[in-house]
Amino acid sequence: MKPVQNNNNYQRPIRIEVCGGIASGKTTLAQLLNDAGIDAVFEDFQSNPFLNLYYSDLDRYAFEAEITFLLQHYNCIKVKSEHSPVLVCDFSLYLDSAYASVTLRETSHQAYRAVYDEVKRYIGSPDLLVYLHSSGNTSLQRIRDRNREFERSIQIEFLEAINKALEYYVNEGENDSKVIRVDSEKYNFAADEKVRKELVAVIIDSLNATHSIEEFK
Repeated sequence: MKPVQNNNNYQRPIRIEVCGGIASGKTTLAQLLNDAGIDAVFEDFQSNPFLNLYYSDLDRYAFEAEITFLLQHYNCIKVKSEHSPVLVCDFSLYLDSAYASVTLRETSHQAYRAVYDEVKRYIGSPDLLVYLHSSGNTSLQRIRDRNREFERSIQIEFLEAINKALEYYVNEGENDSKVIRVDSEKYNFAADEKVRKELVAVIIDSLNATHSIEEFK
């Protein structure tokens, strides 16, 4: 598998996106792949100026926050692509779509999708999507355990809505990207060295595979 150049002279790298709900292990997995030699792009979520407002009043501030996250992710991929033929992101355009579908009203969502479509036209879909799924209850407990101030208002209904929307977009994305599904409750790659090594190996091997991988087992 080789990088692709599109009509904008953008050298599209081989791209892995790690997606999953809040506290599903995205950054942990991206760091593991970075340690294995794949350049990682990490989301700087705290640089979004609307982050605290977003969690304090979704109805009022969701649009500017979602657009900002999307454009931050887009820019990170573009900049990193100048130096890395293969990269892994601890964020995903599929997850961006899931959040926007949950938090935005219809007219705002239409405007968001116009920007999203332009972003996707430019950078394309990921070559490989690693989908970390866990229950809303597990995610909520992990959120409580890490105790980030801006996340304290999150309720399980929101987590479950994001999980449902993400499942929809991942299913849709299987038309464009290879997908590895990982139960991040059952397979604790953050703490279990055996699982960690096996998962990293499966991801690396799948970059040159010709078939989709439905489930990490």
